[in-house]
Amino acid sequence: MARTDAGRLGRAHPPPRSTPLPGPAPRRRARQDDTPPKTAPPTRFREDALPRPLRPLSWARTRFARAGRDRGALSLELAIVFPFIIAAIFTAIMAGLWYHARNVALSAAQRGVETARVQGGTLDQGLSVAGDFLDRAGSSISGRAVTGSDGAIVSIEVTGRVDTFIPGLSLSIDQHASAARERVTAVP
Repeated sequence: MARTDAGRLGRAHPPPRSTPLPGPAPRRRARQDDTPPKTAPPTRFREDALPRPLRPLSWARTRFARAGRDRGALSLELAIVFPFIIAAIFTAIMAGLWYHARNVALSAAQRGVETARVQGGTLDQGLSVAGDFLDRAGSSISGRAVTGSDGAIVSIEVTGRVDTFIPGLSLSIDQHASAARERVTAVP
């Protein structure tokens, strides 16, 4: 073993080269002593806090520590917003039931008018057809009534209520259909 500059036993250093090696200059790795220490941004709560060097994952610890202050915020937001969401869902369901019942009542009135307006048809037949249609398809309509008028124009009206999820609240339905009675005329 050869003696080194410091006087300790170890491997001898090769003599320095007088000419540079061909090719690009080798990159020198920065020593830890060459770079200034990284500092964390000062906190916004303590203005007099001195910057401190960053440690590995210290940003994550800081982030999670700040998130701890918001603990329970999502539960509170849901407790405030959730009743409005449920009310919107029930409103949409009730609007759909009302629309369905309205279409059923209109279809019953139209079927009754089509039966009563033909030659040889009577208003009683039209009212009977409308009532039978409501018995088959109109279970969503409560307190229903089928009325009509006869003459040159046949008219049938279906009225009723749609019960809601809210006790004591019911939506009313009033649909009518009318058409001219068929008659045979002579061709001139």
